[in-house]
Parts: sequence; structure tokens; C-alpha cells
Amino acid sequence: MYVAIGGLAEIAAKIEGFPREPSDSREIQFGAFGPEWAGGAVSMQFYCKDAAGHALIEARIESDYNGTRTAQSTHLLAAIEAAAVDEFAEELGRLETDQCGVALLRVCGPARWARFNENRAKPFPRA
Repeated sequence: MYVAIGGLAEIAAKIEGFPREPSDSREIQFGAFGPEWAGGAVSMQFYCKDAAGHALIEARIESDYNGTRTAQSTHLLAAIEAAAVDEFAEELGRLETDQCGVALLRVCGPARWARFNENRAKPFPRA
């Protein structure tokens, strides 16, 4: 997955301090979706599910197409805490500065997984 120089710091700044209020919603993306782009992609939407500010992340992940018209993809919904988002933003900033390392977003609740066939844009039945 490719991110422009300065892109990680920009993304870190965008999610830092989430959520500020229950209506807060933020979206970030790494890479680009579709067979015309190399490297795969991740889209992450951060939002609150209720007025108490319980936060969720909805992520869509797509692999590289590797010269084919088929990629692997998944859709994830998980509960997160504000401190975990801030820690993730800090790790992204370090990645930008150090140009190596790992940034992890830790979830705190159950996740629901769904597999998608991008050609039909409908969920596959669970195996």
C-alpha cells in the first residue's frame, strides 16, 4: 500500500482527538481501491454509535490485484476507545518521522466480519 510523503502525518492529524463530541465523524484512507491502482487500500471511518460517545470504526480493506481482476477484501466493524485512536495517531506520526515501524489501532469490542465480492458488491454468505 502506498502513501504519499507527508501523508501519514496528515492522516494522524485528521484523527487526533477523536471523538470531540457524539456527532464527530472522521474518515481516512491509505492507498487506492480498484484494479487500476497498485498496492491495495484501507478506508477507515470513525464515528460514535450513541449520544454517550461510544466509538466505532468501520474499515474496508482490499488487497493488491497483482495483475488480475480479482482482489481479496473484507469489511470490519469494531468498538474502539478514544485513547486507542490517539495512540494510533501517535504511531502514524512516528512512522512518518522514522520511515519504519508499525502503527496498530487496538479495538476494545467484538468485531463483525463480512467478506465481499467486489464484482457483485454483495456480501458472500459466511462459510
